[in-house]
Amino acid sequence: SSDEEELGISTPTSAAGTSTRTPDAGVPKPDHSGHERRDAAKRPGSQSPSRQDAKKQGPPGVCQQLSASGETYLTLKQADLELMVQINYMIEVGFVMSKVHTAIRDSLRTIVYHGLRLTADQVQRMEASTRAQYPNITLHHVPVPGIGKDPYGTMQFVLHTANMIERDWRNKTQAVFRTGRLLKKTSPSGLATCAFERDLTEYLQAYHNHPVLTSRISQYDFTDIRGVLIGSIPGKFSGPDKNKWGHMRLRTILRQQVEISKELLPDSRVICQISSVGSLGKDSQDWLRGEFEVSLNAYRGSNYMASIKADLCVVYPTAENTFTRVTSKPEGNYLSWILLTSANLSKPAWGEMKKGIFSVQSYELGVLLFPSLFEDLDEAGQNLHVYMMNATLDDPYPEPRSARPDENVSMSGTKDSEVNDDDNHDDDVQGGIGVVPIRLPYDLPLKKYDLSQDQVWLTDRLFPGVDDFGNTREK
Repeated sequence: SSDEEELGISTPTSAAGTSTRTPDAGVPKPDHSGHERRDAAKRPGSQSPSRQDAKKQGPPGVCQQLSASGETYLTLKQADLELMVQINYMIEVGFVMSKVHTAIRDSLRTIVYHGLRLTADQVQRMEASTRAQYPNITLHHVPVPGIGKDPYGTMQFVLHTANMIERDWRNKTQAVFRTGRLLKKTSPSGLATCAFERDLTEYLQAYHNHPVLTSRISQYDFTDIRGVLIGSIPGKFSGPDKNKWGHMRLRTILRQQVEISKELLPDSRVICQISSVGSLGKDSQDWLRGEFEVSLNAYRGSNYMASIKADLCVVYPTAENTFTRVTSKPEGNYLSWILLTSANLSKPAWGEMKKGIFSVQSYELGVLLFPSLFEDLDEAGQNLHVYMMNATLDDPYPEPRSARPDENVSMSGTKDSEVNDDDNHDDDVQGGIGVVPIRLPYDLPLKKYDLSQDQVWLTDRLFPGVDDFGNTREK
């Protein structure tokens, strides 16, 4: 339709998943089937690496793309967990508990916040059934994706794009941001010691019975995490508070902290990779190409009247993408930032400004990553210049082809002159240059929808034929 053409909607050639902004960059947010999962943002990132481990393992809080082995990743092998907190829109309690170590499965204290659309009677039956099987589980009805796990002495924070249901982990492409094991503070004061802890605590305070969570969080040290939380909570906000949530929060952080070279702006793209589109209003272009696009185009030094805007590209699966396995691989590109988030593409999730009042209807949470979060002194005491680049199975630790991506580097991330093959590039961090590898769930360059033959994937539409697994598409 005209909306699709104006937006530059593209078909994912490998998977579905997130949004990003970069000079020819993308953001990972996954779901190959086009159901229930969402994402929208601009640049890829992760958490703070211990300098040596980062070379081969990536940073402790890292964005990862899950394959069909997602269920293996989900399994909790520790038998000493004291508390597990699950916060998600959809959840299958039996499936989640089946991944807990058998030695503690029946005794593990578990708190579940969910957003299942159930009647009061259905909620009562679910709670009774859960208590009968797992007496140490407490259920609360509040939707938003995310996970917290708390073993004795340490805590781990995990944010992912999957619902806590079997088919999301078994059949779909997903992405994960996870911290390393967070140690307890040496001298707890009850006050937040870094912005990440402060923002997480403020977000969780919107939940019922939040002291159970926030009191725990205040005991742990979050200072090594490299990432900025971008959350949404229902409400109407004015004054400084309107910049705390939704796309206004994203806009504020990008304008304060994210640098983009002016030389790269004319050819850069904002890529929103999603598999769920919600309410965009009567005229979708007003909000999408208005306030939302302004936020996605923000960077340090930008303003509302910026003459140069990045192309806004929306990656959304076609019916063929959904039914066909794809084996192509994306190649390295420089990413200015990435946001891994639970938010779909909608006003309720991101918020809308009306007459100075910013209104949000959903609970959402995401982590924003950008290169300067990782820039620090290296082990030799030199300033470390960091790139974020999309990684592949064949090249999990890509290397920059130039000392500066804005000098003699094409949008495909290649340099005019070839790199000397004799150079030793075994490490991610070398000679004052570091790389944060990001797995993208789609290929670059993007492939635009061919409206003469491509069909948008819709869950309630029947498609003829048989998929790669021999299943009829009508099912």
